[in-house]
Amino acid sequence: MTIAKIYVALFQREHNPILLLVLLLMLNVSEISAQNTSLDLEYRFNPTYSRGFRQPLYVGEKAGFFTQQRTRLILNYNNPDSLKAQVILQDRRAWGEVSERRDVAEVAIFRAWLEKSFGSNFSVKLGRQALIYDDQHLFGELNWGGTLTHDLALGKYQKGTFKAHLGLAFNANRVNELKRDLFQPDLYKNMQFLWLSKKWNNLKSSFWLVNHGLEKADTTVAYTQTFGSNTSTQLSNKLKFTGVFFQQIGREQSNRKVSANFISLQLLLKSRENLSFSLGLDRVSGTDLGDLADPSTKSSTYDILFGLRHGRFGYLDYFYLLIEPVFGLQDYYAKVDFAPIPKLRIKNNVHFFKTDADAYAPIDITFANPLDSFLGVENDLTLSYAVAKDFNVTFGHSIMFGSNTLDEMFGGAPSRDNQFFYAVIVATPRIFERRPE
Repeated sequence: MTIAKIYVALFQREHNPILLLVLLLMLNVSEISAQNTSLDLEYRFNPTYSRGFRQPLYVGEKAGFFTQQRTRLILNYNNPDSLKAQVILQDRRAWGEVSERRDVAEVAIFRAWLEKSFGSNFSVKLGRQALIYDDQHLFGELNWGGTLTHDLALGKYQKGTFKAHLGLAFNANRVNELKRDLFQPDLYKNMQFLWLSKKWNNLKSSFWLVNHGLEKADTTVAYTQTFGSNTSTQLSNKLKFTGVFFQQIGREQSNRKVSANFISLQLLLKSRENLSFSLGLDRVSGTDLGDLADPSTKSSTYDILFGLRHGRFGYLDYFYLLIEPVFGLQDYYAKVDFAPIPKLRIKNNVHFFKTDADAYAPIDITFANPLDSFLGVENDLTLSYAVAKDFNVTFGHSIMFGSNTLDEMFGGAPSRDNQFFYAVIVATPRIFERRPE
């Protein structure tokens, strides 16, 4: 089917006008452009049987079953010597999610950026874009999560193995464009960051400096500064070590001073081409809840900012998705990645979780009896099979063997179950592509 026929078919069905506009532009580009252009679709179906996904299942509650559908239209333009651009439109919904006679959906622009080159070493990227760096501890992409999409200007410089990126962002409400208005308290008001990266033979290192501002009720901004490095070294053909350290200072929105840090250590052994093992520790510093009673005490609770959240601390998402534990977290993990045949991939991750600082039961208002630091052990198993180049199926199961301390983190009631089963079916058909003749 030609682009013109697709456009007419969608027009007749009264689809989103933004989608129609993109397809019309694509039709024009296909006729006049000699550059790389493509139009792709992405379908993601995610049936889930939850007996404790993201929050425990309690006595008297029933397990949940639902299917999420996510759909994307991806338009890419690439003139390597001058200009690159991308627009991604997406829709998120659960099957049967309706309100009265109207579908409840989340149609949005996920990406909308262009990148202009100025010579062979420097470019500027403007618009809604992802920031994905290093091991995604500080800046990562939660796929289908809009809060990890950034509206900013990004200057990029590269010469040889040296790279430097400077990002500048300033966010504002559209409610009142001509006068100063309070911004959303859960998103940053402004941000600046500098990333420097260099590679030498078997060593690769990056340095970070991030200034992150959250707006307060009086429209002043509270800033934190996060700085540190991410370094990896290839110890041998089979063994790789990665070390990450970030220090965080500044003030929270409550005006409390911050002195916190993050440490990650990982040893990766690739014993064969199709088999690898990982041992590691991620430590997110936290604050003793008893110390927070004194407003003059510094907070040691590290804000992971835009680091990868889903799956970083287990696929059950008990930490840093819905709940950001003030007491921090220590995650000791072991991972196996095995591909027994070319199209099949099996992964199994085991996490041992502890609190970093003392935690207390909600009823312990005097903070006299700290809870045990052990939170639980989680096992995540996934099996992925590439049916075709553009069609992949994944099955997964995650279970947490939690402690009383984990129950107290969710309010104190003893949990009945902490596990879920799921499948992810992904299709990525390309409906149009044009290359230079």
